[in-house]
Amino acid sequence: MKRKIMMLLGLLLVFTGCTTKLSEEKQTFSDRGITYSLQLPSSWEKESEPQDKYGQNAVFAAKDKKSNSVMFISTTRKDVLDLKDFGAKTRKQVAKTYGYDDPEDVYMKEFKLNDHPAYKYTVFTRFKEKDVWAHIYYVETKNGFVQLVYYSADDSNYEARSKIIDQSTRSLKEIKIDETLEEQEKEESSEPISESDSVTVKNDKVAFEIKGFRKVADQNEETLLVIRYEMTNLAEEKISADSLKEVVAVKQKKQLLTETILPENERNSALGLLEQHQKDQLEKEESVETVLVYKLKQTTGDVILTFNAEDFPNQDPVILDLDLLK
Repeated sequence: MKRKIMMLLGLLLVFTGCTTKLSEEKQTFSDRGITYSLQLPSSWEKESEPQDKYGQNAVFAAKDKKSNSVMFISTTRKDVLDLKDFGAKTRKQVAKTYGYDDPEDVYMKEFKLNDHPAYKYTVFTRFKEKDVWAHIYYVETKNGFVQLVYYSADDSNYEARSKIIDQSTRSLKEIKIDETLEEQEKEESSEPISESDSVTVKNDKVAFEIKGFRKVADQNEETLLVIRYEMTNLAEEKISADSLKEVVAVKQKKQLLTETILPENERNSALGLLEQHQKDQLEKEESVETVLVYKLKQTTGDVILTFNAEDFPNQDPVILDLDLLK
């Protein structure tokens, strides 16, 4: 009798592990003139208002009804990106963002999806004060580039869940492009600064590469300016990653802007992860990417970054044109 019970238990475990599959229903979402479809795992459901939960760039989100696992998606147009060496460069950035000293410790897989390049990275981290496995996918389509971030609960079903998450990602398809996309591209010529437009401010002690900027709304619907930059320490002594604010005056119509922090709904977004690196102490030749956040006085016009003349005597002001943003 004991043997029969053991065999029955074994069969139950086998069949239980095989019950998760993809939903037959296809979810659709659109962004920047491109429409995509995706099949979620059968136990997952779409979430409403993804921007409130996962940041302003989120266009779709879902959660697992059987575990504390969630996912969200953001997209951009492929033609505004420099995708050369994307896999290796992004692996280094993921390592920095999630606190890995060696990029080789970040699991990475490169594969093809519908004849286009795709990348997967997996790291162990925390989300909403709980241990999770983050599966981060970047998928190129005919016209778009899609980031899918899954925070999978660190539980006994982690491995099975990672497999169905992978199947879900591989179901992603670009299904439609708006005929007016070319006109939109002309009108929306830029969101954050592209790599080719980035500005580097440098002396013999430190280098700041201003990589981008965007507007986000806080809980009171006030507009904030987020400045994204990479800092490299060139000095012998340690320097804090947020030392940019000590050498720059951020002004709008000659009035200093007040520094603040990202709103709560951006805490788990890509910007929120970058903000966590503000207090990193960098050794010589170390670099890190982070952000500074300021309260805007108005949502249009120029924001001017003026650098301390004593530290950067020949540096011209850096102008951020808010009219380039939505």
